[in-house]
Amino acid sequence: MSLTPRQKRRFTQIRPLDQIEVALVRAAGERQGWLPPAALNTLRYALSLARLDIVPQADGDLSVGESLDEYRTRVVEALEPLVLETAGVIEHHEITRLVPFLRGWAERARAQVLRDFEGRLSVDAFEKEIREKSLVVVAGGGGGSGYVYAGAFMLLEDIGLTPRMMVGTSIGSLLGLFRAKKERLDLGPITELARQLSWRSVFLLPAVKNRYGVPAALRLYLRKTIAHLFQHPTEPRALRMNELEIPFRVVVAGLTGAGLNHDMEYYEHLMDDVVQQDRVSWSAIRGTAGKVVEALGELVSASTVMKEIVLGGDELTGQFDVVDAVGFSTAVPGLIHYDILREDQHMHTLMDRLFQRHGVMRLVDGGIVNNVPSRVAWQHVQRGDIRTRNTFILAFDCFAPQLTRNVLMHPIQRLVRPQVNANAAYAGFTKTFVQVLSPLDVVPDFKKIQVAMRNGYRELEHERRFLQAMLAPLTALSP
Repeated sequence: MSLTPRQKRRFTQIRPLDQIEVALVRAAGERQGWLPPAALNTLRYALSLARLDIVPQADGDLSVGESLDEYRTRVVEALEPLVLETAGVIEHHEITRLVPFLRGWAERARAQVLRDFEGRLSVDAFEKEIREKSLVVVAGGGGGSGYVYAGAFMLLEDIGLTPRMMVGTSIGSLLGLFRAKKERLDLGPITELARQLSWRSVFLLPAVKNRYGVPAALRLYLRKTIAHLFQHPTEPRALRMNELEIPFRVVVAGLTGAGLNHDMEYYEHLMDDVVQQDRVSWSAIRGTAGKVVEALGELVSASTVMKEIVLGGDELTGQFDVVDAVGFSTAVPGLIHYDILREDQHMHTLMDRLFQRHGVMRLVDGGIVNNVPSRVAWQHVQRGDIRTRNTFILAFDCFAPQLTRNVLMHPIQRLVRPQVNANAAYAGFTKTFVQVLSPLDVVPDFKKIQVAMRNGYRELEHERRFLQAMLAPLTALSP
């Protein structure tokens, strides 16, 4: 989903403002006494006011951005050379000298907006949109490497940061679903799943037809494993995307078929030499995973074959069964097949409409088209999905190449880096986890999952003070 012309203009306007704020908060946190708290608050208030475009009110959204155009330009021109063009060394004397000027500009711009929209603009709503920043979390793909996210979610909970929106792809969608179910993090279901995970409980040889997914060596029985954790409280069905307490968006890849190098049968039999053995094991799969890596590489490289589709953000896909959404996002072509073969007229109708809307013939792993979908999060925030546009997007990446680890996956990791790097521009901060399980360790034992969770918590803890500072409410400009 590419940016609309308005979104492109908006991104160009506010990107330097976001970068300046992050750099100032970083510098203040790293150097004790570098800038008095009141001065930093004034600078951040001025930046937040400059970003302001839409004010969500009880009776609807009100656009005030045009009244701030001149002020916004002035703020960027004053701060960008001192903050973003200094090779990382921000001179606090120059910044301090500017604080009174920024304060005066902000006071006058604020007064002008209140005059322009007198009688239509709630002052309380106006101030809230300036001073309160909400957290949006993006969880990227990477197979078994993604179990670190559970530990990262624990850290955020421990420091009192609750996401207002979750966006996930592949394994990030699976872990993200557990986080999105309730506003308060409940580790019980994650622990239960971790204790019950086994190769035989999650995967079986397909021996079934395929309808919506790409056939593969193994069939993912996700419903059998987690559906009982996501049941509707009063109806005999699974929760739907629009029924989770935290808004949730899942990225999948739609296969158009145009220019595809292989037919469906190729993917179904890609690993026959493994699955036809008397006993299938992950060690055997690792030994022949090169075929899957090659097939994935072809799909990642063929932009005309794949189309990014976001589930959960509109009337149609908001009705999707949450397990089905995650199942398709985690279905790796050639290796893991997910499909809807049960009698479920609700989902069959939705799938048919989705395929017709996007002109696709199959759904597969979302990481192929967008492995750390920060742009998706930014777009859905800007269009008003959670009302506020004042957000901090925190992205998690578990699939970065490491010279001495996961060598088999390096070709795919390198192929997805350009789109991961492009998405980083839409995040306030992208945390790249290093101490991760192998991407192929998608069904680790309980001890490994515990290690992954501890690693995720410990690695994100290095950013504790920064995250708390970025998301702490600002105070009003004092008289």
